[in-house]
This record gives sequence, structure tokens and C-alpha cells, in this order.
Amino acid sequence: MQKILEAKDRQKASKTVSPKGLYLVGVKYPQKYQLPSKDIEIR
Repeated sequence: MQKILEAKDRQKASKTVSPKGLYLVGVKYPQKYQLPSKDIEIR
């Protein structure tokens, strides 16, 4: 992944797919980062 990003050339990566129907359900970070936990209201 790092090599792809550093190349700054989209052709170095794989094909993409349509984001139709794609949505973020949640984000969880490893405890080692010691980030505060927040409950976010979903609208």
C-alpha cells in the first residue's frame, strides 16, 4: 500500500468497484492508541 501511495499513480493499484450501497458502519481503534471513547448519535 505504501508503495502505491508513494508512486502517486492510480494505475499502480488494482481496479476499483462502484461504491453504490457502500457505507461506514463504525470505526474501532486498537487500545494501544488510548483514544477516548465517544458515543456518536447516528441520524
